[in-house]
Amino acid sequence: MHQEAHTGLPPKTTGMAARNALKHIASRVQATIGAEFFESLVKNLAEALEADCIYVGEFVGGKMERVRTVASWVNGKPGDAFESYTLAGSVAAQVAVGEHRVYTRDVLKKFPSDVLLLEMVAQACVAIPLLDPQRQAIGVLMAVYRRALANTRLPKSMLEMFAPRAAAELGRQQGEAALRESEQRYRMFVAQNPDAMWRIEFELPIPLELSEDEQIESIFDQGYLAECNDAAARRHGYDKAEQVIGSSVQEWAAREDPRLREQMRSAINSGYGFNTVQIEVPGPDGTQRLLLRSHWGIIENGTLTRIWGTTRDITELLREYGALTATGAKEDRTDP
Repeated sequence: MHQEAHTGLPPKTTGMAARNALKHIASRVQATIGAEFFESLVKNLAEALEADCIYVGEFVGGKMERVRTVASWVNGKPGDAFESYTLAGSVAAQVAVGEHRVYTRDVLKKFPSDVLLLEMVAQACVAIPLLDPQRQAIGVLMAVYRRALANTRLPKSMLEMFAPRAAAELGRQQGEAALRESEQRYRMFVAQNPDAMWRIEFELPIPLELSEDEQIESIFDQGYLAECNDAAARRHGYDKAEQVIGSSVQEWAAREDPRLREQMRSAINSGYGFNTVQIEVPGPDGTQRLLLRSHWGIIENGTLTRIWGTTRDITELLREYGALTATGAKEDRTDP
């Protein structure tokens, strides 16, 4: 036998009280962001709607698609039952296609494998998709009840009102997380790369309309090392990148070196496009080293704003290649 159906419109939140509840929630969450926003949202929605659980989840991919818990309010306190659950077979899977889902009773019979509903021993639920600007569902906002509901108009309308703000906040968090992950991958790639990697910035952008000599002088006068890895620092006799970042181009390169100036002219004539040159420099032990230096400039609004570069030591590679070539030639001479 079913439990007695609840109206979904508790007396204290009907009519004017409902509008007051809406204003109250809005005032509580409007100045919050991130985790604080979601914690405030689920708490205040649960109190206003007399829901046994208010849940915000994020859809995450992987080998098995899941719903990751962003925030939840269960039985009058923050929920911490689980971090995520399988999307397949859940109410959230229906919402993931971008549609609202409302179940007034017996929701567990329809979704017997839904971990959230099982945890709540749910009878009814209202689930609203959180949509990104492309109208793709990135998460779910859900009210769960242990009792049946005769009318879901209030919880549905209330969740719909706050879904856009929740979606925007979730999207912002996802964007920040993606940026952090991208930066971490980039930093790891640069830091652990055996090749010297570096970036030169300028105190003032260098106009391309300047003559070749003026551009070269500006690179020396305005340029400084904004970023590099340890391999680049070791190339110049230091141990760590932190020891050299911020130093001027003049500290790294000889202004009057005719070969360098010719390479710089070549870069200017190519429009600072990608270019690789082979250079010979003395190593830390005094022996000559052969290097491949690749560099390219970033042009914005007719000015040179930065230069990226990498330097690879190919001395040993060429030495091994020479030995291999000599061995092959010797074998050719002795082959009958």
